[in-house]
Amino acid sequence: MNSCNRQPFTAVGNDHWQTLVANKPGIKSCKRVSAALYDKVKRAACLLFGLLLCNLAHAQVESGTIVVFQFVNGKFIIAADSRTTSGTTPPVDTYCKIATVGNQLVVARTGGVSHTTVGLRDLSKAWNAKEQLRTVISEHPIKPDEPVGAQIGVIADAWADIVKSDWLALYVIHPEQVRQIADKQHGGLSLGVFALTLGNTIGITDRSITFADGVIKTNTSAIGACVFAPCAAGTTDVFDEYVAGKTARAAAETYTASPEVLRSMGPDAAKLVRLADLAVAFDKSGTIGGRIDALELNLGGQKRWLQRKDNCPETDE
Repeated sequence: MNSCNRQPFTAVGNDHWQTLVANKPGIKSCKRVSAALYDKVKRAACLLFGLLLCNLAHAQVESGTIVVFQFVNGKFIIAADSRTTSGTTPPVDTYCKIATVGNQLVVARTGGVSHTTVGLRDLSKAWNAKEQLRTVISEHPIKPDEPVGAQIGVIADAWADIVKSDWLALYVIHPEQVRQIADKQHGGLSLGVFALTLGNTIGITDRSITFADGVIKTNTSAIGACVFAPCAAGTTDVFDEYVAGKTARAAAETYTASPEVLRSMGPDAAKLVRLADLAVAFDKSGTIGGRIDALELNLGGQKRWLQRKDNCPETDE
């Protein structure tokens, strides 16, 4: 049991033991005072130790923030920032939110990306996004002779089952923390975006794990509209502003890029990277930051990193 949930009386001394000592024949008054002082010190020490255990048992969940993506001109393009936040430590701007398996599968994740147990009394299970993906791929390897649509659905469902199970296990031990995370993310806990290419077909889907009214569940959104315009997941306030073009600065944005950038990544990818950069520049939540990683997945299994931090692997196999 988490000591944070215990009533204060479980962390105090034994009043019966004190009474026996105080009433024992032959004990002088100074000794009775000493016994009383010892009991007070003991009570304070126990309470302090209990509070220390409470702090040690506070779990740490790292959350990632924004991913921008679109299927356009026969290519799946995705860009993501690098910031993760845990609430107890300063933000980290080196996280790799885009993962690839060979040249066929791309997975990006926002929301909770890892959970670290803290202290001996923390009974929750540690997890992270990379291990969850490795488990999924080991159990559901990509098969070149099966339809893309069916395979991407199986992979996304398996991922969602694992992630949901991890959140449920965390909720049993740290319910209030899960509620707080969901509140900050408008009910969301984790979201995964999946793209798989085989032959001349690319399948795209997503799965989200949400929390509402004490229930953790899996959802699938209709992302077919991402063929016609960029989509985003995570903290999307700035993204939504610019896509809608309803503010003066959004209306003035031309999404122009230098000739070098246009030659290297093309106008479609340049726009997505620009949208991610704008989110970093104007975000007020403090949850978006760092460099932008961007990747392009073409028909026939041609993967091309457009931008990638040095600490991010070429592939996660």
